[in-house]
Amino acid sequence: MAFILVVSTVRAVPVVPNASLIKGIAIECEAVSSTLLGMQPEQTIYRLTIQIESTEDVSEMPNLLNKSTEGKEMVFYTKEPLSPDVLKKRIKARALYRGDERGGRWWVQEIRILD
Repeated sequence: MAFILVVSTVRAVPVVPNASLIKGIAIECEAVSSTLLGMQPEQTIYRLTIQIESTEDVSEMPNLLNKSTEGKEMVFYTKEPLSPDVLKKRIKARALYRGDERGGRWWVQEIRILD
């Protein structure tokens, strides 16, 4: 009797490139170590909770944040240094989802305080 060993090298499929412009209120902000998020090399990452007021499309990119997210609080991450001044302020940022079918995180870039 023969045994056949099948080795699978199934790779995760990354999420489609996407972007949204969001406006909202920065509810919480804290610095965390990237190693706590399972990311190497070790660096400071900022976790920002934003209450979403509105989302807008970004040119030819899919907008994964739609009207159903408006009014909700969502957690985003950024490598951009943030000061405590951002708390309780209206901000505008570019939001992107990075990951694959196993999971991922929302990231923000180009963060600007509006008020």
